[in-house]
Amino acid sequence: MSIKESINQHLTNLPENLQVEILDFIMFLKYKQQKSNYNSDKLLTEEQRRQKIGDCLIKLAKRNPFFEINDAVAWQREIRTDRPLPGREE
Repeated sequence: MSIKESINQHLTNLPENLQVEILDFIMFLKYKQQKSNYNSDKLLTEEQRRQKIGDCLIKLAKRNPFFEINDAVAWQREIRTDRPLPGREE
C-alpha cells in the first residue's frame, strides 16, 4: 500500500471535524515549504536575483494592473484624499 493510499484510508475513517484539522495541517505544511523555498532564494547569486526580479517585472507588465486608470493624476489625488479614521468619527 502506498503512502497516499494509507493516508486516504485513515482519513476516510475519521469524522469530518478531524478531517478539517488534517486539511489545516496540510495547508500549514505547504506554507512552511513555500517559506523554506523563499529562504533558499537568499542563496542566489546577484545575477540570478536580478534575473528573477526582471522576470517578475515582465509578468507584472503583462498583467497591466493599472489598465483601468485613465488619468493618473486624478487617480493619485483620489487615493490621497484624507478620510476619517475608523473609530474616530468627530
